[in-house]
Amino acid sequence: MNKFNTLPWGLVVGLLCPAIALLLICIGIDPDIDFTDMDHLNLNLKRISPFLRLSLIANMIFFIPFKKKPKVRFLRGLIGATILYGIVILIIHFL
Repeated sequence: MNKFNTLPWGLVVGLLCPAIALLLICIGIDPDIDFTDMDHLNLNLKRISPFLRLSLIANMIFFIPFKKKPKVRFLRGLIGATILYGIVILIIHFL
């Protein structure tokens, strides 16, 4: 378990887990989002923003079991990835 206690591993898990959750949420709830039409890209980003916020709950799956003291490096990566997603959500919100 110590090989997973690294900052890069936490970043990778923190970025991939919400991305997969976002994909599953978008396919399940709103399959009409089309990112190939560049004329309506701003509208599509506004529609996907709530789903992106909801997908961050997937990071909690990894946060709760790793919150013990020896796993602090993994948590730093996970929190860093969550902050990156927060910045993306803010950028989408103000477009």
